[in-house]
Amino acid sequence: MKKTLILAAFAALISLASCQKEDAIDNNGTDQKASPVFTASIAGATKTTVSMTDGKVAWQSTDEITVTDASSASAIYKIESIDATTGKATFVIKDEETALGDGPYTATYGTEPATAQTYSATAGKLYMTAPATSNNSFTFTVQCGLMKLNLTKTGVSVKSIAVTGTLTGGTETTYTLTCAKAQSIASAKDFFIALPAGSYTKIVITNASDDKCFLNSA
Repeated sequence: MKKTLILAAFAALISLASCQKEDAIDNNGTDQKASPVFTASIAGATKTTVSMTDGKVAWQSTDEITVTDASSASAIYKIESIDATTGKATFVIKDEETALGDGPYTATYGTEPATAQTYSATAGKLYMTAPATSNNSFTFTVQCGLMKLNLTKTGVSVKSIAVTGTLTGGTETTYTLTCAKAQSIASAKDFFIALPAGSYTKIVITNASDDKCFLNSA
């Protein structure tokens, strides 16, 4: 009788372990600590790399977001798939060894304009945020604009571009685009600088010899 009871208890433990693992797989399609899966759309827009034709933005397969749980723990999420009809992307956790706790969850995409910006040959990515959600579905809104400067001058290489202005409801602030390697503008070249909403009145272009060119607007 005692042996029968022990076997029954052992069988019950196996059954419980199986259910727990199945729950984890159902939660996110893997058994990686049952990390939640999120879907995300972009409010009023359709690209994350800016189209200079229509100014819109949309998810790309290489995009990643940072998700933060109710305890302020964060994890990086990568795109698993994008719905071609709705433009919504499905995000899964990037590091299989990490996991988030309970929500509500918030999310960000890209880096704030106040952080250092580095020259890129393309338009780059816009800083976006998503408010708290308890249903694993984010709606991102763009938090900055993108200034495009098309520069050309024979014999000149651009080292950095600083843009100064007054933020909406804030104070005067300067944002600087830095070139890891000075960029020749013997042929016309585009430079993109992410800026929060505000009124910008001064641009300072520094060349490879540290000479400065000041552009001001009324």
